Amino acid sequence: MSDDRARFSTGELAVVCSRYDLGQVRSARPFAAGSRASPKALLLTERGAFIVKRRAAPPPGAARVDHLHRIAASHEVVLHLAARGVPVPRLLGTRDDHNTMLQLSEHVYEVYAFVEGRAYDRSTAAAAASGGLLARCHNAMRTCALSWTPRRRSFHAHPHLPQILRALPETLGSPELAEVASDLAERYERASRAATDCGVDAIEQVVHGDWHPGNLVFAADNSVAVVLDFDAVSLAPVLADTANGALQFALRRRTLENPAPNRAPFAVDFDPALFRAFWGGYREADPKMSSRFAWSAVSHLCAQAIIAEVALPIAATGRFGRYSGTGVLRLARRTAAWMESHAQTLARWATNP
Repeated sequence: MSDDRARFSTGELAVVCSRYDLGQVRSARPFAAGSRASPKALLLTERGAFIVKRRAAPPPGAARVDHLHRIAASHEVVLHLAARGVPVPRLLGTRDDHNTMLQLSEHVYEVYAFVEGRAYDRSTAAAAASGGLLARCHNAMRTCALSWTPRRRSFHAHPHLPQILRALPETLGSPELAEVASDLAERYERASRAATDCGVDAIEQVVHGDWHPGNLVFAADNSVAVVLDFDAVSLAPVLADTANGALQFALRRRTLENPAPNRAPFAVDFDPALFRAFWGGYREADPKMSSRFAWSAVSHLCAQAIIAEVALPIAATGRFGRYSGTGVLRLARRTAAWMESHAQTLARWATNP
């Protein structure tokens, strides 16, 4: 595991396992997937394979009770979807009180059954299956009555993002980024207004909030074996959740051997066939919902998603994963500009099989 990934402390995993009826644990090893702030372990036991996950701590200043409510809401969504045949991980309850959320000291844990499968292979069949499953999730979550209302959270029309972008040169100590940061803020504001004017906020409900290839496991026939990570469950426009999903399944990061100075060490390729396949799968699975979509908003949502995905982590850490933030911001600017200039094309790709 990389050094910046959170780990379980000595003895922590054993204490957590003792609270569940897992039988004899035959082996345990780190499972490096998902958020680096949330350590996970793969257990092989006499009762099967399981993932133990410690939830990431709430952000500084956040109330613990709100943090617990968000976790409880995500578990309610998982149980609701499972009851409707959506392939989600089977959550285990604790031995004593059958609670799917274990609290020990300041930490919160969950245990769920491990599902074997493979990663997204960038085939149109897998992209279509991903879009179709998202439609099923949206359909099922319309009737999900939660004991605690999730927060409204979306990359669309984020109230503070333009200010965050304009502050980046000072935040990063890089005054040379002033022009790039200002341009990104203006593009984001323009895309937010355009998507809102298109009526994207008309259909809002509980959504997954983080639909990307890393959160889906596929079977050999390219169907989805399980969808993971409901940590970002929130209230948001359905079309925004879908547009971001289509974008994530159509993009591919390609490493550059000799990047130019101040450029990202990777390029981002966009595959129209995968983009169209994702939307096609969604429309086929839920034609009623998709018939209500404001298709003209798709490009504006994609531009916002690209900008938000890089700006927020860079503002928080100065980096985008292991990459310097400067070059990635310039790449986001070029990609968002392409989205903006291809508005009609993206809408056509989303609506045509």
